[in-house]
Amino acid sequence: MRPFVFIVACVLLARFAHAKDNLCVSQAESAQEWRKAGRLLESQQALRACTADVCPKVIRKDCQVWLDEVEQEVPSVVVRVVDKQGIDVPLVSLRIDDKPIPINAAVLAMPLDPGPHTIGVATQTHTLKQTVVLRVREHARVVTFTEPRLAPIVAEQPIPRPRTRSQVLPWSLLAGSGAALASFAYFGMTARNDAEDLRSSCAPDCSDDKVYGVKYRLWIADASLGVGISLAAAATWWWIVDRRQERPPIELRVAGDGAHVMWQGAF
Repeated sequence: MRPFVFIVACVLLARFAHAKDNLCVSQAESAQEWRKAGRLLESQQALRACTADVCPKVIRKDCQVWLDEVEQEVPSVVVRVVDKQGIDVPLVSLRIDDKPIPINAAVLAMPLDPGPHTIGVATQTHTLKQTVVLRVREHARVVTFTEPRLAPIVAEQPIPRPRTRSQVLPWSLLAGSGAALASFAYFGMTARNDAEDLRSSCAPDCSDDKVYGVKYRLWIADASLGVGISLAAAATWWWIVDRRQERPPIELRVAGDGAHVMWQGAF
């Protein structure tokens, strides 16, 4: 029984060792294929796998030689963002070929496969993107983004117009003026007609009551005229003052290089 177990163990060990050898050979072959296709990062990983101690020595030796060559061929980039004065701008996010990359890796030489790559960065104020084409053995290529100048800040601050005064009072004054002028016309005409009657009938011996009646109507007419003119003047003054207080709106535009004030409105 023991010899049988020993034989089975040897067979299993041999198969296991053969499987490991096949895996190492497969990794070495895949590494060469990926290297020819320009997929140097995958080739690098495969070569590191076939340089492990579990692989046969002859395979490890070849894989190590190829690994050293591939590591020299892998290009890398360093991403930098500056403003117009050339001062570094901190990053908020970094993406390469739509894959998020840790921000702290931007200052390091990030290995990439040769060929075109889209690099996108985001700062606190801008999102920038550009495409670069990396060549074999192009190490630590600096990809610089220049943050554009901020657009002028336009702030419109119209000064509110003062409240328009109520129009009830001037119209009331105008109505009162019309009533007073109508009273002036009525009492003036009545006093004139009565005076003519007195001149034709009893002058100069007319009674004091009749003369006083004429004078009273004349006084009312004069007073009505004065009130009418005063009320009309007050209404006119109110409209003139109210019109002057309607200032055209002031629009203040503040730009990056200064400010200007623009007036709009009817004069």
